[in-house]
Amino acid sequence: MKRDANAIVVGEPSRSKPNGSDNMENETLPNSKISFSYTDRVREHWTELGDALYIPVDVPLENTIEDFLKGKDRILEYIIKQ
Repeated sequence: MKRDANAIVVGEPSRSKPNGSDNMENETLPNSKISFSYTDRVREHWTELGDALYIPVDVPLENTIEDFLKGKDRILEYIIKQ
C-alpha cells in the first residue's frame, strides 16, 4: 500500500520482509534424519527495497507497556489527529 497507494506507514516496522522467500517446504533426509527447509520461489513485491528487513516506516511510534496499562494507543491517536 505504501508504494501503490502512497500510504503513510505509522508505528513500528513490520516483521516481514517486502521481498523474500515464499512457499517454504520441509524435508528430512532418510538416512541421517537431518531436517531442513527450502523454497523454490522468491517473491519480489518491491524490487527497489532489495534485501531490506522491512518496509520503511514514515512516522516511527511505539506503544509502551505503560500505554497499554492506561488503555492508551499512541499510534491510533496520531492517525486520528491527522
